[in-house]
Amino acid sequence: QIRWLKRHLQDIFECYDVNQDKHIGVKEFDLLLKNLEFRETLLQFGTDIQTFGEIVQAEYTSKTSSMSFGELVSYVLRLKGGNGAQVTDIADLRKCVKQLEVRLENSGMLHENYAATRPPRVESIKVRIKRARGLRNSDVVPGTGQSDVYCKCVVLGKPTTGVRTRVVQDNISPIWDEEFVMADYQAGEHLRFQLFDQDLPLLKEDDYLGSVVLESSRFCPQGFEGELRLTGAGQGVEAYLEVKVKVKLLPDEEDLGDQPQTSETVNSICSNESAGASNLAMILARLDDVYAVQKGLQEQLRRVEERMDIVEVAVTRTATPDLRGFS
Repeated sequence: QIRWLKRHLQDIFECYDVNQDKHIGVKEFDLLLKNLEFRETLLQFGTDIQTFGEIVQAEYTSKTSSMSFGELVSYVLRLKGGNGAQVTDIADLRKCVKQLEVRLENSGMLHENYAATRPPRVESIKVRIKRARGLRNSDVVPGTGQSDVYCKCVVLGKPTTGVRTRVVQDNISPIWDEEFVMADYQAGEHLRFQLFDQDLPLLKEDDYLGSVVLESSRFCPQGFEGELRLTGAGQGVEAYLEVKVKVKLLPDEEDLGDQPQTSETVNSICSNESAGASNLAMILARLDDVYAVQKGLQEQLRRVEERMDIVEVAVTRTATPDLRGFS
């Protein structure tokens, strides 16, 4: 089988050996991999083409700029038959490690001076929740007016840090202009804002009107002021929340030597920190938004079903003749 393999691949390989040095580079390998005769030979020999391509591409990326015919054949032999699942895992792992290396390099965490920097020490942050606009009216029952809106803010992943505005009655463009000091905040953590329509607590839960996550890199330490578009605000609804965030930093306890902690450095650190554990909390927040929207749809469906029951009863009573007078 090995002789058969070498005999069939040798001529194809030489066609892509442009320098006639019995080696091919990554560009030539890409062309070789698209050759129908080459692919058919690998299939007949029992080597998975996709896995073979991923493994060899990884070798080109990490180890070598060219590959000989003997090295190419050795990979074909190694990936023959039942080794497919195992080497596929290895290829995926290598791709994952490569992506991680790129992300770390872009973040600056692999630089020599990264260990000398520290995240800023935040004394406090002040959040002013100003106003919202474009909210949907969840009070669909005639005569109930418009939504009675309030806003909650929480450090993402820390439910006990939550604050809440007052309720603005009968208004889908509420103005609060209330300021809060967020407790237990650390650099790199995100803020989450949620809007609700207050309902009677004994009858039903408050209706969800949308939410947004303000990432740390957008306000730490430079602050933030502006509008944020809400997600989960309803189909076809474009709603916004206006907020202002101020960050107060503690003075450094010790000198950092030749690398002062400038505003640009702090921004970079905040961004790096925000890519850490808080990302999991952001994923959970997105799932929570989806769940809230689903609950809202279920509540709307329940109301529609109740109305249909009422209509059905009314139609039934109208269609049934009163025969008591004929007895």
